[in-house]
Amino acid sequence: MREQLLRNDVPSYAACCDAVANVDWLDELPRIECPTLVLAGVHDIGAPPAMAQEVHERIAGSQIQVFDQASHLSPVEQPDAFRTAVRRFISMLETDQGSQVDAM
Repeated sequence: MREQLLRNDVPSYAACCDAVANVDWLDELPRIECPTLVLAGVHDIGAPPAMAQEVHERIAGSQIQVFDQASHLSPVEQPDAFRTAVRRFISMLETDQGSQVDAM
């Protein structure tokens, strides 16, 4: 992963980071109506846990998971914890969907 990241064109990577940093999308989040899992890493300086919390608060019914030993690449930094969180979320969705079908 490190080698792949280092192969990026530095000016292009920096321009992408700058473009993403200047996007204001928070007001659009309440429009999300599907189940949502917000993921964050405690050590992420680009998208810190406070930002994840704000995203979580603006998406009705969302869930949040903050990884203690990760920054921005939790699937790489904490693959087991990431996999567990995503599987738990998907399992919850499958259980909820089964409950809805049973109720019909």
